[in-house]
Amino acid sequence: MTAPMSMRWYQEKAVSEVFRLQHEVKRQLIIAATGAGKTIISSEILRRLNKKSLFIAHRDELVRQAASKLLQVWPEADVGIIKGQENEVEKQIISCSVQSLVNRMDQIKETVHLIIIDECHHAVSPTYTKVIDYFLEKNPDLLIVGVTATPDRTDGKELSSVFEQIIFEINMLDLIKEGYLVNLRGQRVDTGVDLSKIKTSYGDFDEAQLSKNFNTPKINELVVETYMNRCEGRLSVAFCCSVQHAIELAATFRAFGISAHHVDGTMKDEERRDILARFAKGEIRVVTNVMVLTEGFDCPEVSCVLMVRPTQSRSLYVQAVGRGMRLFPDKKDCLVIDFAGNTSRHQLVTLLSIIGTTKEQEEVKRAKGITSEDESSGRVNEDIEISTSDIIQQQLIMRAYEAALEEKFQQVETVDLLPKESRFDWNPLPVGYSINLGAGSLCLVPSADIDYPGWNIWAYAKEKDSISCMNLDPFPTLGDAQSKAEELVEKRVKETWMKQLVLKEAIEKKDAVRPEQEEELRRLKLPVPNTMGEAALLLDRFKITEKLLELQIIR
Repeated sequence: MTAPMSMRWYQEKAVSEVFRLQHEVKRQLIIAATGAGKTIISSEILRRLNKKSLFIAHRDELVRQAASKLLQVWPEADVGIIKGQENEVEKQIISCSVQSLVNRMDQIKETVHLIIIDECHHAVSPTYTKVIDYFLEKNPDLLIVGVTATPDRTDGKELSSVFEQIIFEINMLDLIKEGYLVNLRGQRVDTGVDLSKIKTSYGDFDEAQLSKNFNTPKINELVVETYMNRCEGRLSVAFCCSVQHAIELAATFRAFGISAHHVDGTMKDEERRDILARFAKGEIRVVTNVMVLTEGFDCPEVSCVLMVRPTQSRSLYVQAVGRGMRLFPDKKDCLVIDFAGNTSRHQLVTLLSIIGTTKEQEEVKRAKGITSEDESSGRVNEDIEISTSDIIQQQLIMRAYEAALEEKFQQVETVDLLPKESRFDWNPLPVGYSINLGAGSLCLVPSADIDYPGWNIWAYAKEKDSISCMNLDPFPTLGDAQSKAEELVEKRVKETWMKQLVLKEAIEKKDAVRPEQEEELRRLKLPVPNTMGEAALLLDRFKITEKLLELQIIR
């Protein structure tokens, strides 16, 4: 037998977990970001088991891609396909279209020992459940493994109805940090469309209404002009609102002298494959589509994604931007451009909302001067750029900060984000929040007395290195404590020097780190950030937390 293909460490870990748990967990779920090599993981699972198995997908490209990749991993494999006119039911490993398999299940006479479901966020649909139930009845010990980059669904159905346990997970940021995916850079372009007037259907914007608003000569020309000004000739994929939108946007690109073509699900397989092959060679510079290239499309040369359809679906957004994240020689990053609309009613998914934890996202928004209202509305300054490297840098800062604290104190828990949007620069602590007032700080900290739950306001005086509680009884909620603390701050914020300290948008905070700040940061073994404002927040956060822990105000 040929030696197995060399795998990345996380691919080997995922495969090992499948077999370590195969007798305990019969319905396993693997979550791996786009570009992680899910087909390689699946192929190696099939190779190691070496028994009658099915690989199930819902698109032609995925069925054929899996069969091809399996033969790369395992050249001796007895591989067949069930799709359309192909019906190789006697093969040991069968790559199947679920639509074809559901009508031919009874033709498979041998016992099936393993089913792998690709893009398994589709597995709760009736067609998949019918297939699963049929083969489980034939073999109660059947092992089912689902692989996906995006386990969430817009219809709210839970994958727990099909899968018992997530046995392995690796996310986009992990792969970027490991050097297996390129960095993402995101920019926004405001189209002026009012998304508040577009209804939601099955968890996302109604496609017909989206297309009516976005498929206009004005917006199509805006997309092309943006591409010409910002995308530097990058090989690009545009995600549109409808097939007609994809057709007309491609035509607009061509009218500006840019080689472009659309692909859609009604095309013959040969025609679509020919267009994508020419695209990969660079003969076509832009491909437009609607929901065709979100899965199973592998072209590492792509380095720009044009999101010309706002979405409330995290899975759709992740799948779309993932098309541009694969490694390719001399490719440094993938540029994602959101052609946004304005909305106060819907929660838009953007690049920032799919990377990092909520707290990390808030830290990046603070550094960029983005309010929550800006982020959800689409009215973001078009000069502002969001990058996965911003989140990674924030993780490094927080990790160093927490490590420095752990040298002296025990680990503490985090708390929820502030409930109210604020113009003040609140600094998140491991427990609670603080705001720097120059001679001291105000802190919002949960009560440590279990008999009197709620939130307290503590005042810290730097010169005396002392801290005192400003309220007799705890405030019932964090929002109540925040409101009272901001009343106190408001009384002093009229002074210029105070504005420089407490307001988010203070220009002075963007100045370079001061020498005395850098000296103190290095003394405390903390990383040195880029701006004076970030340095002040980091130092204040460290010293306040140290004092609160020392006095056991937080534990």
